[in-house]
Amino acid sequence: MNILWSGGVNNPMDSIEQISYLLFLRMLSEEDEKMAMVDKRHKRLFSGEWSKYAWGNFVTLTGKGLFDAVRDAIEKLHELPSMTETGKLLFSRATLKIYDYPTLRAVVQTIHEMDLREHHGIDLKGDMYEYLLGKIAASGTNGQFRTPRHIIDMIVRLVDPKPHHRICDAAVGTAGFLVSAFQYILLEHTKKADAERGIIDGSLLKPAQLKHLESEAFTGFDNDANMVKIAILNLYLHRLKQAHVKHFNPLTTGFTNGYPGQLWDIMLANPPFSGKVQDESILSDLNHEHQHPEHRSSLPQVVHRSHGT
Repeated sequence: MNILWSGGVNNPMDSIEQISYLLFLRMLSEEDEKMAMVDKRHKRLFSGEWSKYAWGNFVTLTGKGLFDAVRDAIEKLHELPSMTETGKLLFSRATLKIYDYPTLRAVVQTIHEMDLREHHGIDLKGDMYEYLLGKIAASGTNGQFRTPRHIIDMIVRLVDPKPHHRICDAAVGTAGFLVSAFQYILLEHTKKADAERGIIDGSLLKPAQLKHLESEAFTGFDNDANMVKIAILNLYLHRLKQAHVKHFNPLTTGFTNGYPGQLWDIMLANPPFSGKVQDESILSDLNHEHQHPEHRSSLPQVVHRSHGT
């Protein structure tokens, strides 16, 4: 963050966004290499004309050559034919904002030297990203406010989510509630001896339960496209690369459009405390001034609610 600040990227949101792009590029390249080594039939993401966007190519570049290569990768990667849905969402309308060449090289080299592997069950890259998110100190015009970690964890403990639950945060922000819920479930299903040593691996979960958690259990919505990108990478770094995060405003857009009959067991959210929405934009069944007793909510049925906000 200090490197970016000194290089002219002074907005914490911009800093985290740019680091998100570069981190994802590195991880995607490394995953592509690993898959190619394990499975000879694997079709590489970074092959042919796309090979120049592999992370390893950036490390040796400097100056304008590095700037042009990274900018092209960030702006075009969502077009990659075999790009994941996560990647497409993350890189949609993305652009490079680190204009100072030495700063860009310093950031690329720093990310390249990071140890992103798990050590004894400790997720260093996830912890690192949580640290970066903690640097968001001020709420934005649309009501962004990062709930303190201890508050999030307390609410999750009170709600006590289970492996079979479907969990939604309708004001997802950086996805702190979803990450905390996942980690809580892993902890509750980790051998006590391992947990005492700091290894939280969810080893007691059944394969079907783990599959549900990784691909179906978590959903998030936010009306800020930049926050959606931040949430996507935060979830990606915490083993939730298939979580469903959408740029969507539940206050103004009905769930019947794209989310018919959607059900969740738990709503975990900290609604925005700042920002404004025009009264006319709010769905009629949420606007109590115009609500009639016979009106039924178009929001999805909720079986269990959070004990706090």
